[in-house]
Amino acid sequence: MAEALAIAVGKGLAIDRAKALAHLIIGRASEEVQLALGYRDQLNKLRHDLMDEYAYEVILQKVCFSSRSTNKFRHCFVCTSLFFRFRMSFKVRNILSLFDELDAEAKGIGLNQYSIYFSLTLISGWVRWRLREMLYEKLNNGDDRYGNGRSWNQVREHVSGGFVGRKDDERKLLEMLCDSFNEDSSLPIVSIVGMGGLGKTALARRVYDHQNINTHFGDSKVWICVSENFNIIRILNEMAEAVTSNKQDLSNKDGIIRKLEAELKGRKFLLVLDDVWNEDQMLWDSLRESLKRIGGLPGSVILITTRSKKVADTARALYNHDLAGLSEDDSWDLMQQNVGIHDDSCLEEIGRRIANKCKGAPLAINVIGCLLMSKENSLREWEAIETSELWELPQGRNHILPSLLLSFNHLQSRSLKQCFAFCAIFPKGRVMEKEVLIAVWMAQGFLHVSSSETRNLIEEDIGGKFCSILLNNLFLQEDEANEDGVLRYKMHDLVHDLAIYVSKDLLLIREAEDQQKDGDYRHLVFTSKDDEMVSEFSEPKILRKLRTISFEGVHSWNWWVDAQYLRTLVLRSTKLSEVPPAIGLLQHLRFLDLSYNPIRILPDMICKLYHLQTLGLLDCKKLTNLPPMLNRLVNLRHILTTTPLYASSGFAELKNLQTLPHLALKNDQGWTID
Repeated sequence: MAEALAIAVGKGLAIDRAKALAHLIIGRASEEVQLALGYRDQLNKLRHDLMDEYAYEVILQKVCFSSRSTNKFRHCFVCTSLFFRFRMSFKVRNILSLFDELDAEAKGIGLNQYSIYFSLTLISGWVRWRLREMLYEKLNNGDDRYGNGRSWNQVREHVSGGFVGRKDDERKLLEMLCDSFNEDSSLPIVSIVGMGGLGKTALARRVYDHQNINTHFGDSKVWICVSENFNIIRILNEMAEAVTSNKQDLSNKDGIIRKLEAELKGRKFLLVLDDVWNEDQMLWDSLRESLKRIGGLPGSVILITTRSKKVADTARALYNHDLAGLSEDDSWDLMQQNVGIHDDSCLEEIGRRIANKCKGAPLAINVIGCLLMSKENSLREWEAIETSELWELPQGRNHILPSLLLSFNHLQSRSLKQCFAFCAIFPKGRVMEKEVLIAVWMAQGFLHVSSSETRNLIEEDIGGKFCSILLNNLFLQEDEANEDGVLRYKMHDLVHDLAIYVSKDLLLIREAEDQQKDGDYRHLVFTSKDDEMVSEFSEPKILRKLRTISFEGVHSWNWWVDAQYLRTLVLRSTKLSEVPPAIGLLQHLRFLDLSYNPIRILPDMICKLYHLQTLGLLDCKKLTNLPPMLNRLVNLRHILTTTPLYASSGFAELKNLQTLPHLALKNDQGWTID
């Protein structure tokens, strides 16, 4: 009797009414309703927040009436469900009253009214149809092919194989790095200076991998992507990791230098610092003095890439190599490698004009080349790209934004565009694990397609297809350093700028005090460690809107437990030693990343996150056990670990698990894989 009552309560009419109302208005209101600013917030409350709570209640039913649940727990659930029904009814009535107020205001501004109080019986069939339509979005045909019948992998190899117009630059840099003159200098610095997108990193990588460099420096070569975080301890640590092939996390500079000295003393070494922005003379001098203490042989060299001549001057570079844009002929040669047209004077004429619009930047040329190739040599499509108004956008410092934005607009679905834009939550220069990238997309509900061939795929497979599309549009790049077999991606700085640009209305990356916090943001990323700056966002009206919070490396974060509608929470490297039990209140959470923290135990309340799909526990070395009631997380798909953990026998009940964690086995305890 109790079970029947609970199920009836869980499917209360208040929730059905809310679902029907939300989708009816969304389907019928069109552009006029959107003009009334209050509608959007109320629709979102119905469509996302209340429906999520309804789904949570359904999962709670399954957990409550499972064979492992006690009678006491079931009784508590029935009481809780009665309260849930009354609470949901109150919320729905409150939102409906707000709609009434908005309808009254709509009359004053001449908006059309729609009768939304239809009989639920009459619209129930329509609602079911509308729900199915909203789950999927149109993905154009050709997921596995890319123009001219070529496969995705063929395209990637074709695009990455070109090295046009840089032979003289390569020769000059090789001469400078291997010149015996360097032996008379004290750790000289050579710089490659040029605007973003000109190929500074590609040129430096070409030189770094050249046989002459391998002969001259042997295996004493280190590549570090610095970006805006010019932290000497971090640079030395990464250098030590590269030469020892072991992860380093030392905080004492002298200790790191001793480790480097043991590896590099008496040897010539090449250190490449890619994408440097530091203009602080004292930091440069401190780094150079630290590197001198390593005791490398004369002839050791530092090579830096930077967009700023001032950075090179501040670093006291011995030689500055100014990288110019490609010539018009070289620009067309590079684009032709992508589009592959022959004996078509009309297309070549248009293609040359488009190539010239890219201002000699290889990144822009390659991205637009991939876009043109997808149009299968259609004259009309090429002309539309050439005459696009996006070329006239004000460009500021990002002079290739129009070409990138053109390619973004031609991505095949809204879901795919959402996935690309969401990459902006990762810090610039960050290497992204493929499984983590797909997991955060999944947590936001972005992974939908509608083609008959892919509709039955699981979300991870759809995410993999989206990664392939972004790779072949050059929005993502495969990271070469994947010795552990884990596939990782990188994103060019200017492409990352594009991701921030297209998500600017919903995403706030908090880096400096002069940034505005006012806005209708859904995703919040902290990179600043200023406690006062972080605490500015603890206001309830801000927290209620948030779907993502990332505190990577930030240590002041206690108030996130009030962001009750979060779907993604990143607490990487926050020095978190104890997870507060209040985390169990985040009922909507899908993705929780606690990696790189000294956590010793996970609270039982974490097992109330019934929507949770991904739990990140990478490098949590002090953690030894998974929670005993983890089996209640019926939606859990991925547990990401690097060290073995003990788990209870109920672990085997996680039927949706796709990624098996590293498990430690006790005597007489284990599981079978069915």
